[in-house]
Amino acid sequence: MTNTQALHADAGDVGAAVLDESATDAYPLLGLLSCRCCEQRLGRAVGPAGIRTYGCAAGCRSTPIDAAAVERVVLDTAERIDPALVASVVVGADPTDVYIFWT
Repeated sequence: MTNTQALHADAGDVGAAVLDESATDAYPLLGLLSCRCCEQRLGRAVGPAGIRTYGCAAGCRSTPIDAAAVERVVLDTAERIDPALVASVVVGADPTDVYIFWT
């Protein structure tokens, strides 16, 4: 996958992963990530010092998840299989604690 490619949720179906080679969104996994605690989708958040993060609206996470770290784990894993097959990603306590569900 090139640097310009990213996984993101199709606006019509939040649960479906789509390989978008022109994605420039600052949160390429928005719509794919959900919280392991409450199962709600993770949204955009800003962490300490303005770092990009994903956070849970329910507030069940004590700290947001570092966006760059979780994106690297998910995209690296998806690249080895097939990015178009990623259905959803459940994130646990940290960016490496991910469960990727495939279609």
